[in-house]
Amino acid sequence: YLVGDNGDRSHHITHQVGMLVEMERLRKSLKFEVVIQERTRLAREIHDSLAQTLAFLKLTAAQMQHYLGQGDYQNLNLALKQSYQALSEAYIDTRKVIDDLRLGPQEDLVSWLTQLAKTLERDHGIPIQCNFTEGIPTLSPEVQVQLLRIIQEALNNIRKHSHANQVAINVHYWNENVVIEVQDDGQGFLPEEVPEMSRYGLRGMRERSEAIGADFQVVSQPGQGTTV
Repeated sequence: YLVGDNGDRSHHITHQVGMLVEMERLRKSLKFEVVIQERTRLAREIHDSLAQTLAFLKLTAAQMQHYLGQGDYQNLNLALKQSYQALSEAYIDTRKVIDDLRLGPQEDLVSWLTQLAKTLERDHGIPIQCNFTEGIPTLSPEVQVQLLRIIQEALNNIRKHSHANQVAINVHYWNENVVIEVQDDGQGFLPEEVPEMSRYGLRGMRERSEAIGADFQVVSQPGQGTTV
């Protein structure tokens, strides 16, 4: 700022201020875009799960009408039990979505995951072992949010499908990368045997990983558990 006349200095300062204003505008625009994308993903995930449940209940209601008209009370009772189970699961899923959204980017990743593990143990009685190495770097709130949602979905799949007795969450820093593993000792699966409702969850986890430039992998075999 000491070189040139006042006009040059004023022009230079004006240029710098303009760049700062533009950078702030871009930052806010990017943050707004991230929020919109997150809302869109959440809306689709809720819609996919709810649509599947409603479709099943609609089909079951039609079956119950048929059984009632035929006087087939054995199958009617079975259909009623299936409907009640589906409604109970939908209620749990809805409560879980609300609880998950309350977890905000106010703490570091390790604190988040510790809280998440304690909640799952308390609510569903599934033992979770947390293994965190030292030196985990601080991540941006946007990245942490996506990672947390991915891990929440992985734990939700374990709760609903795996019949696991033990779960482990491993986080370590390797070759300038944060590596997160969610492992269970459940029944496992083959990729071609994944139920349609579960595919929505896997697709959502993959999309969230791609949004933050992460590598997403699922390793599983029947009878050998699953690692995300």
